[in-house]
This record gives sequence, structure tokens and C-alpha cells, in this order.
Amino acid sequence: MAASRAFALNFDAEHELAQPHGYQPSQGVVARFATLATRLGNLLGTSDVIVTHDTAADSLVNYRGVCWCPTPRALAELRRVGASVPSAPTLDVLQRVHDRSLGVELDEGPLPSTFVRSIEEAEAAIARSGEAHEFIAKRAFSFAGRGHRTLTSVLSQADRRFLQNSFALGHGVVIEPKVTRLLDCSLHGLIEQHGNVHFGRAVVQECDDQGVWRGLRGEHTSTFAIDLRRDEEAQLLHAAQGVAKALQGIGYFGPFGIDAFRYQTADGQEMFRPLVEINARLTMGFFASGLAGML
Repeated sequence: MAASRAFALNFDAEHELAQPHGYQPSQGVVARFATLATRLGNLLGTSDVIVTHDTAADSLVNYRGVCWCPTPRALAELRRVGASVPSAPTLDVLQRVHDRSLGVELDEGPLPSTFVRSIEEAEAAIARSGEAHEFIAKRAFSFAGRGHRTLTSVLSQADRRFLQNSFALGHGVVIEPKVTRLLDCSLHGLIEQHGNVHFGRAVVQECDDQGVWRGLRGEHTSTFAIDLRRDEEAQLLHAAQGVAKALQGIGYFGPFGIDAFRYQTADGQEMFRPLVEINARLTMGFFASGLAGML
């Protein structure tokens, strides 16, 4: 009989990875944890539990620990409650695979995406983008649409403050044209510590035009075949395979996912972008991918 699992759902992992020394979640972040935990669908078995600040020390000695992302704080929380602590990549590896610069390095298009570290580089990236009038700026350790800002082709004072505050943290920003998104989806994988890689089925997501996650569509059906075209399916799997290889080369193992979207160009053409973001951790969509039972 499989051991019951204790889940450390540190949905704020990117915040910790951006500033790992002394990070503490705000009350607002902790409140969001409880809301998100109710939306994990078939994640929890009947004997599984979610670790919270109120979970008593050493109360989960016979439980197997699972992290949303195995950051130092999440692993420490599992130790506190007595659950077994899973093998995990080092902090340096986690920071590297979560930094959005990796996604830019692996992105083969079709949208121009640039990782910048100064206002001058941001303005140059915008100038190179031709006819685009609006852009999305994404902080290096942003997630779920948070830490994003829509920029205009001429940076306002508020735009400059957003960028300067981002650079002040010692991290860069991704700049890319803002487009009309027609369909959002993701594909998930699981990299075993000793090398095997497993891929799940694609998940259709509901996101706003900033990329903020709103929910899932088709958790229990094969909407993949309905919503994605065959060429898009092939592009998505190819991108996920490339990401898995890159993550392994850096030293990462564990769950991961990539986000993609279909979009409309200014002249009305439909295009597919198979790699928008890399999420080297669990995601809300992972639990609809068919891989949740392998955790």
C-alpha cells in the first residue's frame, strides 16, 4: 500500500527563488494558498494532507513529502512535520531553471522574445520589434501572470519604474510583443532522478490577455485532439522534449510543464507559439495531465 502523502504547496516558490535569504510570504500570499489548494482537483488521495503553518511538528512521521517546488523553505516545512523529505535539485539549479532567461534561450519563435537587464536594452528590444504597439514585460521570477506589465512602444514613467524596480532586484526582464491569444495550453512532463522522462497529455487553459491563469478546460476529457491541430501538437511535443533535455543538462529532475498559445497576427493569420514559459515545478495543469499518479 502506497504511503500517504504530505503536500507542501508553496505556490510562491518563484518569490523565494528570487530572494532566497530571509524570504517570508505575506499574509495575502498565504491567504491565496488556501484558495488555490481547493482547485487542485484530483491531486489529493483520501489519506493525503496539505501541510500548513498550523500542522503540528512531527505529526506526519509516516507520510511521504511532496513539494509544489522543492525550495529550502518547502523542504524545511516537511522536515518540521516529520514527513519524509524527497530528493531535490540544489537551490542554484532551481534558480537557473526558473529564471525566464532560460525560456528565451530555448524559444525558437515565432514571436521575438528578448531578455534584458537595463532600460536601454528594453528600449532597443522594443525598437527591433517593428510594427508592434504593445509589449508584455515579465520579471525573471514571475509566475501565473503576476510580475507582468503591458508596455507601450514609448515607455511611460510608470513603465520605467516597473523596469527599474525589476532590475534593482538583480534580475532581468523578458520583453515580447503583446498579441491576441486564441487558445492557451500546456504540456507536462516528469523527469526521474536517474534520467527517464515521461510526458502527459496536453491541457487547455483559460488565461486572460496578460497570461494570468483562470482555470483549466477538459481535465477529464481528451480535448487535446479537439482543440489542438496536428501540427501544433507536434510543435508542442518537440518543444517539451527540448526543454526536458535542457533541464536535465542543468541538473534538474522532477515535474515540469511548458505553456504555449495560438494567437492572431495583426493581418489576421493564426500562428502557434509552442514555448511561452517553462515551469520547472508542479502546476495547476499538471494534475490534469495524467502524470499525477507518478508523484
